[in-house]
Amino acid sequence: MLLIAFVVLFCLILWLFSKYLTWGFYILVALAPMLHWQFRLNDWRFVLEKYPQFLDFYAPMVDVWASFMIAALAINLIGKWWRGEKINLPLPGVWFYGLFLFSALLSCLNLFPGELVNSLKYIIRFPLFVYLGFVVFGLSAISNKQILERAMKIFVGVSFLGALMGLASLFMGVWNTAGLVRAVPFAILGWAPFGDQHIFLAEVFIAALPMAYYFYYLAENKKQKFFWLSVFFFILLICLLTFSRAGWLTLFFMAIIILWLEKPQQVFKYLQNKIWFFVLMLLPFIGYMSWFLQSRVVRLSNEARIAITSIGWFLFKDHPFIGQGVGTFEDRISSIWYFVYEFGTPIDAHSILSKLLAEQGILGVVAFALFIGYFISLAYKKFKNSLEKNLKAEGLLTIVLISGPLFFQLFSTQYYSAIMWLPIVFGIWLCSPLGKGGIRGL
Repeated sequence: MLLIAFVVLFCLILWLFSKYLTWGFYILVALAPMLHWQFRLNDWRFVLEKYPQFLDFYAPMVDVWASFMIAALAINLIGKWWRGEKINLPLPGVWFYGLFLFSALLSCLNLFPGELVNSLKYIIRFPLFVYLGFVVFGLSAISNKQILERAMKIFVGVSFLGALMGLASLFMGVWNTAGLVRAVPFAILGWAPFGDQHIFLAEVFIAALPMAYYFYYLAENKKQKFFWLSVFFFILLICLLTFSRAGWLTLFFMAIIILWLEKPQQVFKYLQNKIWFFVLMLLPFIGYMSWFLQSRVVRLSNEARIAITSIGWFLFKDHPFIGQGVGTFEDRISSIWYFVYEFGTPIDAHSILSKLLAEQGILGVVAFALFIGYFISLAYKKFKNSLEKNLKAEGLLTIVLISGPLFFQLFSTQYYSAIMWLPIVFGIWLCSPLGKGGIRGL
């Protein structure tokens, strides 16, 4: 009876959110920075005691909620069809992403016997899921700019909480190895929504910083500007204090994009006048980072990353056009005994580029580049052709929102996660006429 009651309650909540997709989207956005908050069916053992085979299931809470909202969206669309209303489902870049999914299927031709089922599951769980759960659902829920800006503020707000946790970790000495200290997330009574590594915080901050500065730019009075500028600099400070190499490189990359696209002469003239201020401000961080890079922990990390990259390149050369097979990188690396002996449990590629080259070959990389490049080109046109300052700012924000998190994933492993894809969704809405009932596909 208890299980039946939960099923009925689940269906009622699903029906309710099918009517209020926007609120479901806000929850999704709030969960995105807390990527390491896990949903485990084992916590519901009292409901599923008769079905122990399901108790091993676990997944990020944000992914579980995205699956829930995919179902809610489906019910919403069925309801519209039943009432004879027009169905207008956003499928931006669908042909390019369809080519990317096709390359994933084509890569299965190079699988070893017995790997096909796992690879097909991988395609559904990751490449297809992020498009449906984040891109399609997200754009279906954003019906106007007010919803988009509210969602971005939620994202920045949760990221600010992550920054507070990072600050607290410095005083608590959570990460102190051989005298080296950095800002890291930590568990509270066994709950670790931001994970347990510095890089997890850094990738959240990389996505949040452009949004925070955008709201500073839009602020209409001094109090609002002071508030958003304070939020921006606080998150930036904790991002620097993570001493994440990927984070620092991505900050530099985003700064270069902004300097390149904005009026370089004016920007460089401003920097020239303020150069000593910036040098003095960054000098302690640069000095500490230089010392940090000489530590044994960092050297071992570098060696592991170099080894993984070398293996990825070897796998690519073996099947350069369609790859080894989607979702097989960890299996391939586990068969290389020296890596397991030297570095322990096999992990995924530490770069989205290595991942795609090894698993889906040139075809997969080109297809994904076309998908991303399509929206960056739209954003660049908006930035160059718009006369209104706010529209130009939206174009620049879009370019940074899409390219920043993607650049970060050149050094990380969470390329099919909400933390990378939701900023891209925000950017897609800003750079296309979706909010005006525009493009549905290409």
